[in-house]
Amino acid sequence: MVKYEYSLVDLKYVKENPEEYIIPDCLEACKILWDKGIRTAQCSNLEDLDSRWIEIDTIGLSQENSTILYNNINAHVEGFYIGGMTHNPRISVNGTGEEASKRLCELANMLSLQDTCDFVSSDDYLDSYKRTDGEYIVLPTGVIQRDYNPLYSNATIADALNANDAWDLYVEEEGRVYDSAEALQAHIDYLNKKSNSNQL
Repeated sequence: MVKYEYSLVDLKYVKENPEEYIIPDCLEACKILWDKGIRTAQCSNLEDLDSRWIEIDTIGLSQENSTILYNNINAHVEGFYIGGMTHNPRISVNGTGEEASKRLCELANMLSLQDTCDFVSSDDYLDSYKRTDGEYIVLPTGVIQRDYNPLYSNATIADALNANDAWDLYVEEEGRVYDSAEALQAHIDYLNKKSNSNQL
């Protein structure tokens, strides 16, 4: 592939080598968003001759940031749009180069630091474990899910964590089980940044 000329790439790989995937005009704003715990979906390319934009991934977006984005979009505030094939919100500016980069950074800074949403409560984690290999049932809403498995009726959170080798993702005092080591690290980073900002 030619530098910058990629289709959708998992954000994990983009963040490992952002200069390979993201054009300079969008790079600093993307880094601001990532530093705030906000995922990006994709951004403009060199082929976009008269504008620069960054699409925000709404999966895992906090309620606060979702409200900021959609309030600005609905109020037709310059720089906030719904666009692209995925219909995700985006920040967008006319022009290219240093001025476009600066304005994208200003828009990115309007959003707030957020925690990761990539976790489940320990109660939900245990509930899911108790349904392991349970019979399929159809709820009145038409949703199909597994019923509780009698073999796991007395299971504890420790049993569930042992079965999935997930102790390192469990934070007992928060009552959370994180989806991955990356999600837990994102949460730790959020707490550190929040603590540092409160001390200023």
